[in-house]
Amino acid sequence: MTRLQQARSRTAAIDLHSYVSTTMFKAIAAAAVVSALLASTPVFAQAAIQELGAFAQAYPYLDVLNGGAPTPALKIYNDAAAMQAYVARELGTSQPHHTHH
Repeated sequence: MTRLQQARSRTAAIDLHSYVSTTMFKAIAAAAVVSALLASTPVFAQAAIQELGAFAQAYPYLDVLNGGAPTPALKIYNDAAAMQAYVARELGTSQPHHTHH
């Protein structure tokens, strides 16, 4: 092997060594970032509503188990005719609905 070949061989080994070191560093850094993200996942998995009873008391017409969606009772409450029919039925003053054959 000539001196030129030896010098080229050493230069190639040095370049390869820096490339491998950089690649390994990037891989280790990426693994650290991924593990940190995975470790913090349970922090984000908390209940949206902390006090279910307090929410239900403050918002009786919103469904606490369905992300605060309106309940069927709220839909009746907002519809005057449906509310009158409901109250009449509960009080027993509603007229029975007859169908004719």
